[in-house]
Amino acid sequence: MWVTTILPSDGLPIEVLVLPIYALEDIGPKDIGNFTYKIRTLLGEIYEQIYPIAARLENPPPEPKKDEDDTWVLTEWERYQGALAHNQKRHKLDEERTINRAQELIRRCVKPEDRDRLITLADYDTIYEAAIPEEVTGEALAGVLANFF
Repeated sequence: MWVTTILPSDGLPIEVLVLPIYALEDIGPKDIGNFTYKIRTLLGEIYEQIYPIAARLENPPPEPKKDEDDTWVLTEWERYQGALAHNQKRHKLDEERTINRAQELIRRCVKPEDRDRLITLADYDTIYEAAIPEEVTGEALAGVLANFF
C-alpha cells in the first residue's frame, strides 16, 4: 500500500492511503443475488430458475381477477410480486453496502485530523479516485497477493 496526496476544496494537501484491489469487498451486507423460483418437470426433476425481472418490468403479468380461478395467472402474479419485493430489498442492501464501503474508505484512507476538512462532494470524489485504483497493475496485484499469502 502506498500514500498519495490530494488537494480538497480548502486547498491544503491531504495524504490518502491507496487501497489494494478488492480491499473493500468484504464490507457488507452481502448481495442476496437474483430472485429464483423452482420448476418441477413432468418427470419429477426440479430446476431452479432465475426470474427475468427486467423483461417482466417491461411486460408485467396480468393481475388476477377475484372471481376467476386461474391458477397459472395467480402463480405468475405472485411470482412477479415476490420478484419485485426481492429486487427492492436487493437495491436497499446495495445502497447500504455502498454507504458502508464509503465510510470504511474514509476511515481507512484519511487521517482522523483531516476528515473534517472534507466538505464538498467533490472532496469525497477526489478521495475515492485517489484511494481506489482504476486499473490493474502489477504493483496492485502484488499488494493483493501479499495480503493473502
